[in-house]
Amino acid sequence: MVKYLIINGDDFGLSESANRGIVSAHQYGSLSSTSMMVNMPYFEQAVTLAHQMPTLGVGLHFNLTEGAPITTFPQVNSLINDKGLFSAQQNHWTEADIKQELLSQYNKLLSTGIAPTHIDTHHHIHMISPMVHQIVTSFCRNLHLPYRKNPNILEPLDQQSGLCTNHLILDTYDSPERATRLITHLNGLPDGCTEIMCHPRHPQMMIRNLTHTPKEHYAGFNELRAVTDQRIPYILSQQQIQLIHYGQLAPLHDPTQPIQSEEAPQPQSVTPKARNLSTKRNKKLLKMKLNHGYKNKRKRHVRS
Repeated sequence: MVKYLIINGDDFGLSESANRGIVSAHQYGSLSSTSMMVNMPYFEQAVTLAHQMPTLGVGLHFNLTEGAPITTFPQVNSLINDKGLFSAQQNHWTEADIKQELLSQYNKLLSTGIAPTHIDTHHHIHMISPMVHQIVTSFCRNLHLPYRKNPNILEPLDQQSGLCTNHLILDTYDSPERATRLITHLNGLPDGCTEIMCHPRHPQMMIRNLTHTPKEHYAGFNELRAVTDQRIPYILSQQQIQLIHYGQLAPLHDPTQPIQSEEAPQPQSVTPKARNLSTKRNKKLLKMKLNHGYKNKRKRHVRS
């Protein structure tokens, strides 16, 4: 069985350091996917960069814990504090507010001309909150859109249909043995499709970013060094690991839809073609721009 791998850089749009780190890792040929934070200061820069890299898969990094919501006050009152910022108080969250903010963030990314390849969450909130997990997975199933696997919940039907990967590796690569840890994962990669997530940061941009502490930024620089280690292309080739992004998950499970390939900065012979979505799904994406239409569909499709 073939081994497929998605290496996803989280936090695209969070800072210039994050943006440039993700770009550097993709240009090196190891990072195939990223997820966008649409409510962060460097979102617009990330959108511009994404349009310049058609081989990079771009998903939505759904955020309920940092910054301010996209939905205007007071529509998502349960999610915010008295300053209008996300409170991260999960015990206050309501299902209606989470659904509304998910739709708002999704539509904002869609409005830039980027059709998301998948959805994952900032601070893994869909793995921590059962309510967020149910909302995100129902939203994605309705759109036939992949989402990041929750290792705490078995979703065999979603794996079979290409809505999530078979495996997910949650690790950090900010220590001295950073590259060795990543290479160990690659050498032991199981059959099927695996996602490895990371948080690369570019060192030259750290001084211009005030969103996080120097320690957090240097940890991200070490992650960039790990995913751009000179041994990575050799290991991928030796282990016959094929890099893809989330937009290519569905074709893996449908033999009538071959994986698209094109020349790109990738060490494999077959490379990901970003945002190559089916006509059927594109039509659904456009329909999601209408809030009223979405809510009506949700009444019919929400799973208990």
